[in-house]
Amino acid sequence: MAARPSAQAPDLLVEAEALRAGARRVAGMDEVGRGALAGPVSVGLVVVDIETGPAPHGVADSKLLSAGARTALLPALSTWGVARAVGHASAAEVDRWGVVGALRLAGWRALDAVSTDHPVDVVILDGSHDWLSRAPLDDLLEDAAPRPGARPRCGCS
Repeated sequence: MAARPSAQAPDLLVEAEALRAGARRVAGMDEVGRGALAGPVSVGLVVVDIETGPAPHGVADSKLLSAGARTALLPALSTWGVARAVGHASAAEVDRWGVVGALRLAGWRALDAVSTDHPVDVVILDGSHDWLSRAPLDDLLEDAAPRPGARPRCGCS
């Protein structure tokens, strides 16, 4: 899938396509901290379903919003979607697993936080790099970052 320009407001077109194709719940994920190799990293996740309405007015890439605008959106975002979570990986985990492995760990922590009550069928990652799925090279490394069992389909938008 093509990358969504960061200046574009979220439109849920990719999520709606997955829901029309049979997914019951779709999670959108975005990471923060990848540029700071000293760690930590965090991954935010919002789960939507067929009944979820449009994103709250003013939502955009967090890098395009002032701190005040991000804070002002918190009440609306805390009730939007079916579920939401944030997963974190520490600086020590970045050192141990590398930044991509730590992002994967943080992403799976966020998914685990919602999976009992709101299992996810498809994950949409912001950007063009799939840091959530295990890369083929990881299988060569015995101590690669942990990988939970069942995985939803993953795509980038």
